[in-house]
Amino acid sequence: MIKKRQSRKFASSRTMTGGVLPLLMLVAVIIAVLVLAAIAVCALHLVESKLRSTAENYVLQAGIQLNKDDRIGEINLMVERSREAVYTARKTLVDIESGAPHVGSLARLLLEDARVGAKQVDEERRRLSGVLGKEVEIALTSQVKKDCQAGTLNLMFFQLNQREDISVEVGSVRDMPSNAMAPVGLPQLKRHDHQEGYFFQSTDYYQPDINTKLPVPDDDLTFRFASLAPRIKNTVADARLLTTDDFDGQVILIAPGKLVRPTLRNLPSAVKLVTRTGVNAPMQLHQDLEITTISTSAGSDKVE
Repeated sequence: MIKKRQSRKFASSRTMTGGVLPLLMLVAVIIAVLVLAAIAVCALHLVESKLRSTAENYVLQAGIQLNKDDRIGEINLMVERSREAVYTARKTLVDIESGAPHVGSLARLLLEDARVGAKQVDEERRRLSGVLGKEVEIALTSQVKKDCQAGTLNLMFFQLNQREDISVEVGSVRDMPSNAMAPVGLPQLKRHDHQEGYFFQSTDYYQPDINTKLPVPDDDLTFRFASLAPRIKNTVADARLLTTDDFDGQVILIAPGKLVRPTLRNLPSAVKLVTRTGVNAPMQLHQDLEITTISTSAGSDKVE
C-alpha cells in the first residue's frame, strides 16, 4: 500500500514538472521577443536621431549661408534709402517749381537719377534672390548626393539607403518684420506709410514681402523688403532651427525627384529640407523615414 502511494506521488510530480516546462519555455520565448522588439524600437530611434541630426546640420548651414555678410540686411537698407531718395527728390522738385522754377531742370535731373537708382536697387534685389536660391539648391543637393555616393550605411542591424528625392522650400519666419525702419527725418512719408499699413504691427519696422509704394506719381516703382530679424540694441539674432508653425513657405526649389528652379520674387531668409531614407531591417522589414528640418538665417547686424 505504501509503495503504491509513493509511486502515485512520483507520477504526479513528473506530470506537474512536464506541464510547467512548456509554460516556462513559452514565457521565455515571449520575454525574448519583447526584448528584441524593445531593442529594435530603441535602435530605430537611434537611426532617426542620427538622420535628424545630419539633416539639421545641413539645413542650418544653408540658413547661415543665406545672410552671409548680412547681404539681406544691406539690400533692405538700400531699398529703404533709395525709396527715401525718390521721395525727397520729388518733394524738392515740387518746392523748386513753385519757388525757383529757373532751377527746375536740375531738380528734375536729380529726381530722374533717384528713380533710376531705385530701379537698379530693385534689379539687384531680384538678382540676389536668384543667387540665394541657387546657393541653397547647390549646397543641399551636393550634401545629399555625397551621402548617396557613400553607399549603404549599417547601424546595428539596420541598413540606411539614402535617396535623392529630397524637397527644398525657401521662405521666411512667420510674423517677422524686415530690418528696415521708418524714416525719422521725413514725417510726411512716415505718415503716408502708416496710413497705407506698411509698418509691421505697432513697430516702426516695415512689413516684408509687400510693395511699399510711394505716393503718385512715383507709385510705379517697386520697393520690397525681405523678412529679417532686426538688430535690437546690441542683440543680433543667430541662425537657428525652426518649427513648421514658424515657417512661412513661399517657393519650392526642389520637389521630390526633380529641380523646379523657379524665379524668386524676394530674398529668402529661411529654408526647409525634407529628406527621405529607406530603412531595412532583418526579416525583410522596410520603412521609409521622412525627416523635416527648417532653419532661419542670422538676423541683421546693421544699426540705422
